[in-house]
Amino acid sequence: MIIVDVLKEISTVMDSLFDFVVNDEFLSKDFECYLQNNNYEIQTSSEFNNVLTEYLLDKKTRAGVGVLDYYREKTKNNSSIIEAFKNSYEGIFKINKISNNTFDVYSLINEQDMTLLSLVKATSLRGVGRCDFLHARIIEYENVFYILEIFDIIGSNYTQKAYQNAIRMLIEKPRKLVWKNEQKLNQIKEESKKMYECFKKTFKKDTLIVTNKCADNIIANFNLIYENKTDEFKEKIEGLEEYSYFKVEEFEDDNFILNASGGFSSHKSLYDIGLMVDLNSGFFAIPFLGTFNKIFEDKSQVKNYKKCILEFLFDDKIPPIVFIKHKNVLDIINPILKENGIKEVGSVDELIKIFKSEWENNYGFSSIEALYNSKLFSEYLGFTN
Repeated sequence: MIIVDVLKEISTVMDSLFDFVVNDEFLSKDFECYLQNNNYEIQTSSEFNNVLTEYLLDKKTRAGVGVLDYYREKTKNNSSIIEAFKNSYEGIFKINKISNNTFDVYSLINEQDMTLLSLVKATSLRGVGRCDFLHARIIEYENVFYILEIFDIIGSNYTQKAYQNAIRMLIEKPRKLVWKNEQKLNQIKEESKKMYECFKKTFKKDTLIVTNKCADNIIANFNLIYENKTDEFKEKIEGLEEYSYFKVEEFEDDNFILNASGGFSSHKSLYDIGLMVDLNSGFFAIPFLGTFNKIFEDKSQVKNYKKCILEFLFDDKIPPIVFIKHKNVLDIINPILKENGIKEVGSVDELIKIFKSEWENNYGFSSIEALYNSKLFSEYLGFTN
């Protein structure tokens, strides 16, 4: 199929998706909530289309279902274009060669050489040269990779910025590391097992709840043990007496990567961190895991517990295991779902299927495992040291 025909077919399907969101009662209201929650102030039709595309391809509804999944269920449309949209990939790509409308690139996040054909207007690519970086969304359709959207063009003189953006994406969506990279997936599976065994041997359990002020030192000490540089754990483990959920300023700040590299201890607030291992998913450092667990012991002792529950449900980085561990999970969660206009669930399996489908349908792993196995992150540390 020639590129003009592909562009026409994609445009037709995208127009039908746009119309569906506008005309479907549930999705139209959900999209309005999405705009309000993210404080979007749309001035032009182009801005509206960009935000609507983001909503369609990346987001879940307030009922926990992916927007495209909702569309497919309602319309029974399972076309290959819809499937390509569902599996779209946003990343940072270093340009190695340009010829006509084709780009030979290296994908920073999943470490793959790729050839991309552009579906965007030529004016969007004016001035782009070899060694520049594309922040773009791509799709695979009929075994060809197409550039669907370009969010930014980063000049070759701003390599560190390109790496920072790529690392942010990797932290938010760890599975980006293994997209089209089976070898990397197998590597992470092996590392996850080794990490699990080492953690259990060191601490005699699979979860530690500590304060953010001591978490960095504990992680560093454990990392030395894991790398066989020491066999002694000597850091003090400190916990909290009172639990409360709140927004951590540094997680919301635009300087996310800089704040993350400074560690949890650099944050102004005091909160708990759950250091946890899972045999299949590796090592996790989960802010407010102790707070979350306390809710199922006595929710009256946890401030803002409802917000905590919702955040853990809708955060794709939180693994299903944290819910499975609690026998009274539905007793606590269902009233909160009902209060927020979300359908109650009848079982833990249904809860996982709806809210943690990315973990159930794919091999999931933690952001820490992704960074630990990422060439991108290692190279970035080389820039900053």
